Amino acid sequence: FVRLPVPDRSRLDAARAYAAEFEGGGVEQLLRVPVLGRQIDSAARALEEEQAGAGPQATSADIGMALASLNQADPNPTSTLKHVKLYRDLQSNWQAHDAYARACLALGTYTLVHAIAYYVIGYLVVHLHSVWPALGVSILLPTLAWLLIRLDLYFSSYLMVLWSLLLMLGPLLAWVATLLAVLPPLWFERARGAHVVLVPINFLLHVALIVSIVLVARADRDGDSNVA
Repeated sequence: FVRLPVPDRSRLDAARAYAAEFEGGGVEQLLRVPVLGRQIDSAARALEEEQAGAGPQATSADIGMALASLNQADPNPTSTLKHVKLYRDLQSNWQAHDAYARACLALGTYTLVHAIAYYVIGYLVVHLHSVWPALGVSILLPTLAWLLIRLDLYFSSYLMVLWSLLLMLGPLLAWVATLLAVLPPLWFERARGAHVVLVPINFLLHVALIVSIVLVARADRDGDSNVA
């Protein structure tokens, strides 16, 4: 069920602080190191407990054992902080929105990188007559787009292979079509009109990739409760 994560007044009161509390803390609170001071206090309390249980004498080995026991007893003290718990409570309401935002950003990055790739390929081949640098661009930029999408989205292995091929084929087909269109008349005379076929195929590949990602990222609907 997707709903707007609107916090109530109690959550807003728990998340805010007042300037008077900060100003009245004194110089020590103003200059304190956030993590170090907390760890020192915890280690001091653990050492006092060890000394109270073992006797009046304490050595460096006792201090090391106290610190080790402290780390074993509470391996992740950050998760117990109040503001962290409050943030995780609010984050659960934003989970669906965050997932769709990541999918949209991945698609936007993919289209931007490919638009840059097509522009650079056309500029290098048509204006600068640099065929091999254009081929390098047609391989490098789609690989970058695939890595960026891989960071934000997770798919099964066969889908990753299929979409990797779709990502790589677009600029490669554009490179071939541009190369055949600007070749001298004596070279590959029969293939000079191949760009008329390759360009529509390139558009279809992009449409297929975007539609497939949208289908995978769509919400699962529950027919009984009519919610997503």
